[in-house]
Amino acid sequence: MSQSDEVFFETLRDLQPDVDIVVLPPEPPPAAPDASHDDAVAAARGTAQTLDALLAESGVGGRPRTDHERWDRKQVDVHVHVSRARVEHDDSYAATESLLAVGDVLEAGGWQPRPIDSPTPWLRATSPSGLEADVAVERSHLVVTVTSAPLRLEDDPS
Repeated sequence: MSQSDEVFFETLRDLQPDVDIVVLPPEPPPAAPDASHDDAVAAARGTAQTLDALLAESGVGGRPRTDHERWDRKQVDVHVHVSRARVEHDDSYAATESLLAVGDVLEAGGWQPRPIDSPTPWLRATSPSGLEADVAVERSHLVVTVTSAPLRLEDDPS
């Protein structure tokens, strides 16, 4: 809240001490217009390809990875596609090195990475096209998740 907002609310409280003032966060922006089946297929393909590219370009090693793909419902008729890879390393140090390498690839690709306040290494990034990446270390595993931009779909895509 800005300083002028604080002055406004202080004055309002002084004038109306018996009124509770509640400031609500802004409503989230509406999802994009209805997407077609082709848009959903493209979103699913895009998250999977982006995940593969991030791991390949960063040179993430480790044992064979475990992949998961799914559609998540965010609101009524609003869905996102999620692609996730879990790569096992020898220890948390090696997984953290991989996280830093993925972060470098994200930044070089025009994404906006930012660290997350967490007891374990973790970062999130947003691409210019609206994709989101979540990169975290869980014990000796690197977990990379890529999420599509929200799509308004009449039918459940899963």
